[in-house]
Amino acid sequence: MKSVLVDFRISKKSKDSLINLGYAVFETEKCPDLAEPVCGHPDMLVCKISNTDFIVKTTLCGLFEDKFKNINIIAGKTKVKPEYPFDIAYNAARIGKYLFCNEKYTDSKIKEYCAKNGIKILNVKQGYAKCSICEVSDNAIITADKSIYIAAKENNIDVLLIDNKGIVLNGYDEGFIGGATGLLEKDLLAVNGNLKLHNNGEEIKSFCKKYGVNAVSLSDEPITDIGSIIRIE
Repeated sequence: MKSVLVDFRISKKSKDSLINLGYAVFETEKCPDLAEPVCGHPDMLVCKISNTDFIVKTTLCGLFEDKFKNINIIAGKTKVKPEYPFDIAYNAARIGKYLFCNEKYTDSKIKEYCAKNGIKILNVKQGYAKCSICEVSDNAIITADKSIYIAAKENNIDVLLIDNKGIVLNGYDEGFIGGATGLLEKDLLAVNGNLKLHNNGEEIKSFCKKYGVNAVSLSDEPITDIGSIIRIE
């Protein structure tokens, strides 16, 4: 069965919507090594480096092996800590032939994978690269981060620049669009909340449609950053 990984604090409405879309929903467990607001965020614990390869915080490898049988789990080297930038080791975004990340603090296994598989690293100032990037296709993203926007443009990746305002992340002033979304299929983008409540909601829908992607609101709630909705199997 198709499955997704989400924060254990996902709302019931959003979880039910994912189930109704045909996905088994697996929730993270609280990670004591991360700050409370992000302690269950998948994109702080796991880097989806390909559709079948996942680089995972070492202490979670056993849990992943028990739950997911059809993916390749690679143990990361970094022990994350609550303070930035020591919490961003796995927060990297694979987009087509590129990987967006703050290279200095990215886990060495992620960088090794890129070197072996011909993936070009785009080093950006934004440490929360995966949080900040909503994948639309292998060549299109949505972000509110200027450094990511510039890097995308320089590498001929189509990019929609939006405002983070209106994206909730409890404990912080605002959240990120990547952390509030997940590309579940080539033609389906899940949004954790209601796009109508975001100032750029219509622009986001139009940009997605340009690539044959339907942006689906999972609930009538404000858009909320839950550390990405990660398709696993």
